[in-house]
Amino acid sequence: MNLKKLPLGSVKKGTRILMRVDLNVPIHGGKVSRGALPRLKAVAPEIIELTKRGARVILATHLGRPDGRKVTSLSTHHLARPMASLVGQGILTSHDIAGPDARKISHEMQPGRIFLTENLRFDPREEKNARSFAKELALLGDIYVNDAFSVSHRKHASVCAITKYLPSYAGELLNEEVTQLEKSLAHPFVLVLGGVKLETKMGFLQSLGREADSILIGGGIGVVLEAIRSDRLKLAEHLKPTSQELRAGKKILRSLSNKLILPSDVILKSDGKASNVHELTMGDVIVDIGPKSQRAFQKIIESSASAVWNGPMGMLEDSRARLGTQAILRALVHAKGRTIAGGGDTLQMLDETGLGKKLSFVSTGGGAMLAFLAGEPMPGLKPLIK
Repeated sequence: MNLKKLPLGSVKKGTRILMRVDLNVPIHGGKVSRGALPRLKAVAPEIIELTKRGARVILATHLGRPDGRKVTSLSTHHLARPMASLVGQGILTSHDIAGPDARKISHEMQPGRIFLTENLRFDPREEKNARSFAKELALLGDIYVNDAFSVSHRKHASVCAITKYLPSYAGELLNEEVTQLEKSLAHPFVLVLGGVKLETKMGFLQSLGREADSILIGGGIGVVLEAIRSDRLKLAEHLKPTSQELRAGKKILRSLSNKLILPSDVILKSDGKASNVHELTMGDVIVDIGPKSQRAFQKIIESSASAVWNGPMGMLEDSRARLGTQAILRALVHAKGRTIAGGGDTLQMLDETGLGKKLSFVSTGGGAMLAFLAGEPMPGLKPLIK
């Protein structure tokens, strides 16, 4: 995929560059969590390079799911200080997204400065890909740069409609993601999926799963699929599948049964001990994959020619439930083939352990990475193709 890259020669002193970035990171008590640093660090180099050339950089990002309402706890103001420490200067902020305050700042800011506009998703038009919102955003810049691969599978105004109103280019980070993920996956190819909700992984399980030789499942989606298969588990409210998920789960279990591998043992919340899956009862709450499953998964990953990992195997907030995810990471590090990992919680674990640099490639996207590998439409990339 040949994307239009920003010609640096066109960046003059004072050029306003509206850059779509993904700074969607966990905020707790008004502070950015430590696990957010990888995502923030990823966008910093290009921002610094542009400011050195005298560009005025206007950053636009979403944060959380405010559903089109202004939510103080999800204000991008919380991101200003941690971003300032990464780019070496203070970050300007506004009270609105693309209204009078934001427009004033974008026109009056000095060359070489950085401005972070308010949360894009405070406006309901963002997720509706509304042209009216894109037109307002376009007033903030002279050039648009998409450096947010992780949202480029979304048809949102700041990703798609905006390209109709400004000269548009792919950022360095986005271009690197595409270049790396376009490389073919050799066989045997292992897909490793974890995380909480089956809903977010159903499509990828069906499409990318067809290409994989083995599919290793952990996390909440593993629990849900085991519950559907065995009918022995009482699921927590946040894990209960919808009728659509139930139908899709049954279809996945049928169509991918020859390559789908669910944990044979799991760690229980009640005592932190391992239990065989066939011994589970209705009251058991699962927090991680067990040691037998860890060893089995590791063996498959280490013998693969390529492996793709997205999502933790357990509840990372529980210290007893981190061993499964750590086992997957160790296996990827020791694997002889190409190894790719991506997703928010995955990035956090890679940052904590410092092992990310030992993988072939670490993507800033979770869903976007899987969508791209599965060959699904990428609305944010289409307007940037030469």
